[in-house]
Amino acid sequence: MTDYQGQARRQEMKKQHRGKAQFRIVSPSGLEEGPTGVANGAGTGVGQAESAREKVLEEMKLYSTVRKYRPGEKILVSGDDASALYYVEKGCVEVSYTHRDTRIVVALIGRGEFFGEIGFFDGGARVRDIVATAETVVSVWDKDNVEGMVQADPALHARFLFLVAASVSQRFKRILDDREPLQAYAASLTAGRRKYYTEITPVPENLYETSLWKEVYQEVENFKAGLYDLANSVQMMHADDMPEEFFGRCGTIIDGFNDKLEQLDKSVEDARLKEYLMGYIFKEIFPYFMRSRFAQRTYFKPKGYAGDFLMMEAIYRNVPEGDGNLGILVDAHCLQCPPARAVRGRRRMLASLLGRYAGPLLAEGRRVRIMNLACGSNRELFDFLAACGSTSFVEATCIDADRDALEFTNREVNNFFGSIRISQ
Repeated sequence: MTDYQGQARRQEMKKQHRGKAQFRIVSPSGLEEGPTGVANGAGTGVGQAESAREKVLEEMKLYSTVRKYRPGEKILVSGDDASALYYVEKGCVEVSYTHRDTRIVVALIGRGEFFGEIGFFDGGARVRDIVATAETVVSVWDKDNVEGMVQADPALHARFLFLVAASVSQRFKRILDDREPLQAYAASLTAGRRKYYTEITPVPENLYETSLWKEVYQEVENFKAGLYDLANSVQMMHADDMPEEFFGRCGTIIDGFNDKLEQLDKSVEDARLKEYLMGYIFKEIFPYFMRSRFAQRTYFKPKGYAGDFLMMEAIYRNVPEGDGNLGILVDAHCLQCPPARAVRGRRRMLASLLGRYAGPLLAEGRRVRIMNLACGSNRELFDFLAACGSTSFVEATCIDADRDALEFTNREVNNFFGSIRISQ
C-alpha cells in the first residue's frame, strides 16, 4: 500500500495549468475539455470527452491512497463504514450479498470503474461484500483525502463530484436499459396483467338459435360429463393404485376436446363470435384444469412467468399432483404434453453437450469455464458434474434474476466440489 501522494506533485500540476482554461461543469452530458479551451459539445467528439475524463482522474489521484489486493482478498464487507470511494486501476472486483446462506454475485467491476459511490454520498453502512478476483490495484478517496482536495483545489473537487455523479448515472442507466425489455416481456406473460374474459360482452344476436352454438354447447357438456364419469370411477381409489387405463382415458378426453377446439378456431371467421364462444368454453372448463398443479401454476404465474424454477422442478420430477384423483389424472396428462417432455429432453441434451465438449478438456487436466444464463435450478449443469468426475477443474457462473432460484440451487442441488459462482 502506498501513501497519499505529495504536495510537490500537486504544485507542479497547478503550474502546468496556470494561465490556461480550467475544467468546468457544463451540462449532465459530460465534462468540458481542459487546457485547450475547446468546450465539449462545440465540435468535439467522444474521444476528447474521454480525454478530459482521464485528465481529471489523473489530478484526482494526487489526493488518493493506493491499495493493492490479492485474489480472494476482501476489500469491503457488509456493515463496514461507507465513507470512502474506490476506483479500479487494475484487476477486477466481485460484488455480492448473502441470502439464506447463499452468496449471490450481483456485479463484476473492472479497470476504469468506480465503486462505493452511493455509500460515499449517503454515509450509510455497506450492504454488499466486495472481494478482489485478481491482482487488483484500487485508488481510494476517504474523508481526509477529499478534505485535502477541497482545501487545496475547490475547482478540482467540483469536477471530482461531477465525475462520481456521472458514474452513478451511467450505472443506473445500464440497469434500466438491461431490465426494461425483460420487464416488458415478463408483463406480457403475466396473467395478472392480461385480460382473460373478464369483461361483460353482449351475446351475438340469435346465437342460441344457431346450429354452431348447439354443437359447441354439446361438446362442452360431453367433455364435462366425461371427466365427471372418470372422477366418479376413481374417487374411492388410492392415488398410487389407480390403474393405467384411467390415465389413458383422461388423455383421450382432453386430447379429443382439444381437437374440437382447433376445428372451431379454424371454422369460425367472425372474430367477435369466436371470442364469445371461446370465452364461454374457457369459463366452463377452467375449474377442471385448475385441479392440476401444473395447469394452475402455468395460469397464475406466481413469479410473473410460466417457466419459473419451481415449474421446471415439477416437470423434472414428473410426479402428478392435484386436487383429488381427478386433479392427479389431469396433472399427469399435462406433464406428458409436448412442452413438458421437451423440457426434460432439453435437460438431458444440455448435460450431454457439456460432456461432449468439456470432457476431452477435463481428461487433459485443463480448466473448463461454464456460464449458465437464466440458470433456474441448474439441473443440467449438475447432471454434467455428476458424470464428469473432474469437478475440481470446473469453474461455473450461474446467473438468474430470481434469487430464490439461486438459493434453491445452492441448497438443494449444488453438492459438488469446484468453483461455482452464483450471480443475480
